[in-house]
Amino acid sequence: MAELERIVRDHRNEDVQAEAIETIGDVDKGVNDTLVQTARSGRNARVRREAIEALSQTASETTDSAVLDPIEQLFESIIFEDADHGVRIEAMDALDELPQTRARRVLRKVIDRHPDAQMREEATDHARERNH
Repeated sequence: MAELERIVRDHRNEDVQAEAIETIGDVDKGVNDTLVQTARSGRNARVRREAIEALSQTASETTDSAVLDPIEQLFESIIFEDADHGVRIEAMDALDELPQTRARRVLRKVIDRHPDAQMREEATDHARERNH
C-alpha cells in the first residue's frame, strides 16, 4: 500500500497514477488519506477525478458513517471549490453512490448556494432524477 500511495503522490505519468488510484480503491475499503488528498488537490484534473471515482466506489459499498461522513464532506467541498469544471461534475456524479438522504442534502446546498449557475442547474437535474 505504501508503494501505491507513493506512486499516486510522486509519479509523473498520469496513466500510472490512475492505475495506482484504482488499485488502492479496490484494496482499501476505508477512507484512504492519499485518495482524499489526491481528490482534493492532486496535480491534475484527471487524477483528481480518478480519486473521486475510487472514493465513490468505497461509498457505494458501505453504510458506515465513519466512512460516509468524510466522503460526503469531501465531495461537497470539491463541488464548491475545485477550479476544474470536470472535477466538480465528477464529484456531483459521485453523489449517486451515497445514500439518498446524504446526496439530497449536498444537492440542496448546491442548488441554494453554488456561485456557478451551471452547477446549480446540474444539481437540480440530479435532484430531479433522484425523485423519479
